[in-house]
Amino acid sequence: MSTIVIASGGTGGHLYPTIAVAEAIRDSHPEIRIVFVGTKNRIESREVPRLGFEFFPIEIAAPGRSLGSLAKFPLQYYKAFRRSKQILEEVNAEVFLGGGAYLSVPVAFAAKRRGIPIALLEINAVAGRANRVIAKDATKIFVSYKESITQFPSGVEALTQVIGTPVRDGILKPIDVATARSHFGLDPNRKTLLVFGGSLGARSLNAAMKACAQSFLDAGMNVIWQTGSSENADALRSQYADPSRICIREFISEMPEAYAASDLVVCRAGASTLAEISTLGKPAILIPYPLAAMNHQEKNAIAYRERGAALVITDSAIAAELSGAVRSLMGDDATRATMAKKMLASENITARNVVADYLIAQLRI
Repeated sequence: MSTIVIASGGTGGHLYPTIAVAEAIRDSHPEIRIVFVGTKNRIESREVPRLGFEFFPIEIAAPGRSLGSLAKFPLQYYKAFRRSKQILEEVNAEVFLGGGAYLSVPVAFAAKRRGIPIALLEINAVAGRANRVIAKDATKIFVSYKESITQFPSGVEALTQVIGTPVRDGILKPIDVATARSHFGLDPNRKTLLVFGGSLGARSLNAAMKACAQSFLDAGMNVIWQTGSSENADALRSQYADPSRICIREFISEMPEAYAASDLVVCRAGASTLAEISTLGKPAILIPYPLAAMNHQEKNAIAYRERGAALVITDSAIAAELSGAVRSLMGDDATRATMAKKMLASENITARNVVADYLIAQLRI
């Protein structure tokens, strides 16, 4: 049996584009074995098995800046590298895909040691450190934005292909709006706001929502609110008397339904999220994560604002500006419709198949 190994995770932004690729492979070649490598205490350890793929954990984290963290890193990396070699040998891996998370580094170098082709997927306009470290050993580099190409080491330009960001096929499945709202127990006849800060949550966004969610309900909206693991969703849910108006969860796995239910999305500006909402043409209020590497989320968000597809609020201004921005846009159907048209992009739809086809071509089928 031919086997493809994928190392990705840490956040949904890194994980879901590689899952989109894996699903494309499974759809066209169900006989191919697909194995994910990730960390055991992050999103990949839950989502990968839930979606029907094999998962092998390793223990690795990006080195911190403290002396203690730096001192521990060499031994931690060596253990992760040794475990990665064992996994690749055990599953008889023939090709490797790195999704950009730091956990992909030891797996990639273990693949290099075994002479396995290495493909990389870089979804941000600012190339991540992990992919830049691996790039010189890659046989192919797929990027979402042409701006990232110059950030890789010299000599790899010929290996690089701009494809957009892979999105899961399920995101595109047609779902009736009323059915989608009813799925979350909401009034199917009310406009619906979708709010999420990523799989880990966003403390500033959650704090702002605590202050203004009731005002959204009073204005006649439904609210779907993913809090992430940083909040107790059950405790928050108990504060609202009418469950047919607000759905609060720590994590939403049914994102196709959540998107279909929504008239407006409030979210971070990670590349994976932006790929999904642009593929669907969803008007958005973007709250860039201020600590993102090289401030790439702000750069992502500004690009969407400049084309008229989104409103951008800085993380520091969210408490003061979120309520008014949401109420204004939800009350202006024409502006939301214009934003939706400018948000819509089609290049991401084929990206997953481009990566999948390359990986399949490396196998001894």
